[in-house]
Amino acid sequence: MSSNAVGWGWNKHGQLGNGTTAIAQTTFVGVGAPPQWFLRAVAGGNHSVAIAADRTVWSWGRNSLGQLGDGTTTPRLTPGPVPGLSDVVDVEAGSGYSLGLRADGSVWAWGVNDRGQLGQGSSGNPQPTPVAVLGLSNIVDIDAGTAHALALKSDGTIWSWGDNYFGQLGIGSYGDFHPTPRRVPGMSAVTAAAAGEGHSLVLRSDGRIWAWGDNGAGQLGDHTNTRRPLPVLVPGPGGFTHVAAGASHSLALQWDGTVWSWGANWAGQLGTGDQTSRPYMDRVRVGGITWIDAGEEFSLARQNPGRVLAWGANGIGQLGDGTQTDRLGPVRVLGLENVQGIAASAASSHALAIRSVVPPAPPQVQIELETEGGVLPAGGSLTVNVGTLAINGPTKIQMSVTGLPHGVTATFNPAVMMSGSTSVLTLTAGPQATTGWFTITITATAATHTASATYELNVTDPIE
Repeated sequence: MSSNAVGWGWNKHGQLGNGTTAIAQTTFVGVGAPPQWFLRAVAGGNHSVAIAADRTVWSWGRNSLGQLGDGTTTPRLTPGPVPGLSDVVDVEAGSGYSLGLRADGSVWAWGVNDRGQLGQGSSGNPQPTPVAVLGLSNIVDIDAGTAHALALKSDGTIWSWGDNYFGQLGIGSYGDFHPTPRRVPGMSAVTAAAAGEGHSLVLRSDGRIWAWGDNGAGQLGDHTNTRRPLPVLVPGPGGFTHVAAGASHSLALQWDGTVWSWGANWAGQLGTGDQTSRPYMDRVRVGGITWIDAGEEFSLARQNPGRVLAWGANGIGQLGDGTQTDRLGPVRVLGLENVQGIAASAASSHALAIRSVVPPAPPQVQIELETEGGVLPAGGSLTVNVGTLAINGPTKIQMSVTGLPHGVTATFNPAVMMSGSTSVLTLTAGPQATTGWFTITITATAATHTASATYELNVTDPIE
């Protein structure tokens, strides 16, 4: 594969980044690679965003709302750079918009802004290039819901902006939107946050979870279906280390590698073996989990030593198990190993993963001369067969020669060839060529690797 990033599921708009638009991709495919590996990749509603090794941002998929951030509304089927962003340490994506967190603690946003998703103090037209979210500094973590966003400050406070129809901003109101970040009241010592379609979750330093917003399917886990515009404690065990929010279900990872879930379960997205929704925490029958994430109506988990498990809706292959059958309990993403990171979002029906892979070695060239030396009379010519071989796969090889004495020229036939071929070097000496013994160097170059061989050339007086 061409990249350490892979994806599966819905691909109608090219959001898997492999150059195709197959609607349902039931097994993982490699994402087209930039000149370096990806550190992180995240899924939006119909696009994807990633951080490359040099901390630049790359994006692909649908772009009708400027969600790729490249200044256009042209879709891309493979990754391309987001200009103007550098030193980025985290990215997130929602439905038609994207977020980036820089190392200096600033948050940047691009894409749709009809519900204030970009944090610009007003709603309006889409923004196809990154802009700084107003009033935020010292941010250490971000998350993008379908149309609202959360940001965690270094002081442990949580800030929210965007759509608030269900009270998902946690500021005490609902039925509106807020385009300027506001602090969620009463929340301190927060260590992680997750934004769903209409609800939000935070994890505090005591290992307990708080939630607010839409609760029609019990996604707040407070044993009710009552909408909450302010944070409420999610009853249940403590010791949680991570949370994830789907469209209308929630997940939490406990310190011992167990996973808990609550909310909507029509497609089995809770992983409890049935299709009964729950307004309270229940345990997923799985262990050894090190990370979780939630898609629109499906769930993901990374299990030691680098496998990926998935469950829930699978009509367009979002579980990656080679089928389009919903799963009520965890199944493995087919053939995927050595995974470091996984990602889905409440707005997405596709998933992405980062694998630990060794970059392919560049071609290494060997060169072999027919003879190690020869006699070239002034006014005459001499031919030498030069054999080449590239290790680590086929490659183009460029031939050259240096150290020629005065009056001697060299030509290769061919001068550029594929590995395993033979080139004929013709040395021609003019009538006034300098005579004597000379050491010339014949070089074969492939990609960034070269191989050289020396040839002892005796230029003699003209033929009588």
